[in-house]
Amino acid sequence: GEHKLLVLQASDISSPTGIVSRSPILKLVLASGEERCTALEYRPVRALRGVQAGDTVVIGQEPVVRHGVMLLEQHNVLGVTNGPREQQPQQEQQQQQQEQQQ
Repeated sequence: GEHKLLVLQASDISSPTGIVSRSPILKLVLASGEERCTALEYRPVRALRGVQAGDTVVIGQEPVVRHGVMLLEQHNVLGVTNGPREQQPQQEQQQQQQEQQQ
């Protein structure tokens, strides 16, 4: 079946020095509402690019679990729903200008 899990934390663990890697490996902390779990991007998953805390990940096809860590592959991630995002500075400025004009 499908499982909708809330992303509590998303981080790239491919480079411990913080330098952005061309092939990031994501570590996700997910919650079902009752339990938390850790997931690793075992193979690249396009749907996970740009995933952030607050997003919802839909998992299916029973991913492999090793030592309590879910190993995600392309066929396991059925989709991602974006959660609330912080507004970009330009959008904030436009909103302030509109409020001032009213």
